[in-house]
Amino acid sequence: MQIQVQKKEFSIEGKLRAGVISDSQLSPFANGKVNTYQRNLIQSLKTLKKLQCNLIMFAGDICNVASKYAYRRYKDAFRLVFGEDMPLVISVMGNHDYYGAFSARKLFEKELGQKPYTHYVINGFHFIGVSPDCCSLHRAYSKVTDLLDKELAEAVADAPEKPVFVITHHPPKDTVYGSDDWGDETLGAVFSKYKNVVDFAGHSHYSLMDERSYYNGTYRVFNTQSVSYIERLSRLIKQEPKMNEYFRFGNAHGANLTGDFVTTVEYDELAKVFKSFTCGDLDLEFNQAILRIHMEEKKVELQDGKFCIGFQKNKPIFVDL
Repeated sequence: MQIQVQKKEFSIEGKLRAGVISDSQLSPFANGKVNTYQRNLIQSLKTLKKLQCNLIMFAGDICNVASKYAYRRYKDAFRLVFGEDMPLVISVMGNHDYYGAFSARKLFEKELGQKPYTHYVINGFHFIGVSPDCCSLHRAYSKVTDLLDKELAEAVADAPEKPVFVITHHPPKDTVYGSDDWGDETLGAVFSKYKNVVDFAGHSHYSLMDERSYYNGTYRVFNTQSVSYIERLSRLIKQEPKMNEYFRFGNAHGANLTGDFVTTVEYDELAKVFKSFTCGDLDLEFNQAILRIHMEEKKVELQDGKFCIGFQKNKPIFVDL
């Protein structure tokens, strides 16, 4: 298996601000209808733009099934949000980006204009993008571990006191939340040789709102969750199809929540609490960084002694602190 690594150096003016997302699972079909996953990607990019990110790393599963139409939706989302002021983007493939394509890596490169394997030096920091070599769920890097080892050795030799950022789709097994079920068995042996490694990985779709989404061992791993859907939610809703009671959790209230009307939910498996949901015209967002952006867009002012938990019919909902 012959793999070429695309190597480039970049100098970005000002402070380097990186955003990391993954798993958009975009539709492979040619019809122009915008679905929820595409809207989620666009909203995620808008958030990263608000945060003034000049580098975006995407950790795989761009497509639900590999297709030129899915890749073009991906590019369209970036163009819609950033226009001519495009950040530097590092994308890698995931297992879904192999599904349905005879020459998946060639399709990725043709549509995105970058190779599936990259090693960029940006403002003196090394960023290594490593796509899986196949669509395996658990052993997807066995043919590229030597290549990864070589690139990591070069990066550490060049900047021994700096972190080396790696973007993979799969997390190393038994590291971050969800990697016991969805982790790759081939990555850990390579990463464990380099204390500088900071790996960003998707694949599991497990919630970021869990302390286990950060692994701090010989090397470090961050779970990137997903911009399409959160794992385990459909199972949860099936188990508890009617949730009509008012309930209070952490920093927010939820009201009149029924399984029939839930369109998006985020659930913290560790704490057994809901973190966000949309129900009819009630939209609660408990990630306060994102909610603050929504408040700025809607020109909503903070209130003393009050906590904004979301919006109903575009009006802010405040509860007592």
